[in-house]
Amino acid sequence: MPKLIKDVEEISEIEKWMNESEKEAKRSKCIKSQVGVVIVKDGKIISKGYNKIMTEDPNLVKDGYCNPCIREEIHDNSLVERCYAIHAEQMALIHAKEDLESAIMYHVKLKHGKRVPIESPTCTVCNRMIKEAGVYFVCLQEEGYVIYSPNEIVEISFKKLLGHI
Repeated sequence: MPKLIKDVEEISEIEKWMNESEKEAKRSKCIKSQVGVVIVKDGKIISKGYNKIMTEDPNLVKDGYCNPCIREEIHDNSLVERCYAIHAEQMALIHAKEDLESAIMYHVKLKHGKRVPIESPTCTVCNRMIKEAGVYFVCLQEEGYVIYSPNEIVEISFKKLLGHI
């Protein structure tokens, strides 16, 4: 079961890393939502990522943004293959230079420049990669900060995808 963080000191530590994740999210040129993550191990950031557009085709990108956004009307993480961006989680995992076992990934999602809660980690591709790397996952939900174990993240995302949640 995912753990809701209630300890004030833990929340303070999480907020420090969430601020770093937010800086990453602000680098994103995604119109739909900006996502940033940092992966922390032994009290230091070992990798970062943001959802980055992976094409420079002038017919598809204007001022660094996809134009039009192909997934703008899709309100879940389905059909990710229709997006020009690579996910922040994937970027951070790809660029990690250290063993990620037991590291923690802090995830921030921005809409219109403001942090927004997520219902739960939903991208099954990212979540399978996170699990394989052995990374724990922290995100903001309506009730506060929640941490998922590497096993929980995959199970929950597939239950949500299949309509079991």
